[in-house]
Amino acid sequence: MESARLEKELIADPSLWVLLLRLGPAALHVAAFSLVEDNSLIYRRLPLDRAAVSVLKATEDAVYDNPLLLSDFKKVYCVVESPWVMPVPAPVAADNRDAATLFNACFDSGGKTLIIDRLPEPNAAIITGVDSGVDRFIHRTFSNLTVTGHLASLCRYFHLARSNSPKMYVNFRDSAIDIVIIDGNRLLHANTYNYTDVADAVYYILACRNRLGLNSETDELLLCGDAGPREAVTPLLRRYISLVMPVIFPPRMFKVGREAMKAPFDLIVTPLCE
Repeated sequence: MESARLEKELIADPSLWVLLLRLGPAALHVAAFSLVEDNSLIYRRLPLDRAAVSVLKATEDAVYDNPLLLSDFKKVYCVVESPWVMPVPAPVAADNRDAATLFNACFDSGGKTLIIDRLPEPNAAIITGVDSGVDRFIHRTFSNLTVTGHLASLCRYFHLARSNSPKMYVNFRDSAIDIVIIDGNRLLHANTYNYTDVADAVYYILACRNRLGLNSETDELLLCGDAGPREAVTPLLRRYISLVMPVIFPPRMFKVGREAMKAPFDLIVTPLCE
């Protein structure tokens, strides 16, 4: 939903509400819901100004143009989508300096702050680079804040299924898919792939399964995210994989309001992982 400004008057007592933010390259997604009232969720997609002088300025404008976001919420979660993402075994990220050294060997770390999401179950960590100016802005603007990378949010949620066999999860977005593969307490794969045609998405899914040796007859493929591309690829995938099914939308978040189904999946499941 893209439309009306988020005015402070929309919520009488923000101290009883949770604010969810998802910062991506093109938009700031916002969802807020009451902790004491069902069917309360508000969702907006706030496009970022591509003509802004910096991603920081575009982010600041999106926040300041919507006064509700500056209210004192009970809790604020911010999910950051970034092209600078590195899943690593947990021991590698046990020390922040070691994590930074590894990240710097693979990416240009200039002007970036690292989000290190340690995932005790599965035994992994995900390092995400975020623009340092944006990181400082969100930390000084929002209180009671937790910041996480978008892949880490998905890994935490999918691991709640506690399966003893490999499961592949694919989260569909407008022009990208997030692929997470978990086998028990082992994170086998976590990455994001951009695509322009659903056939490309199918290729990435099949290639990942083939590389990791997943069984087309017994190892499940579970799909979530945007309904359009998800429904388009399902019949194609069922030509090659026996068990293709949707991820069940979390009942707790459906209870807070049907608008939750319009929000990015990685954002809407984030408060369920604590």
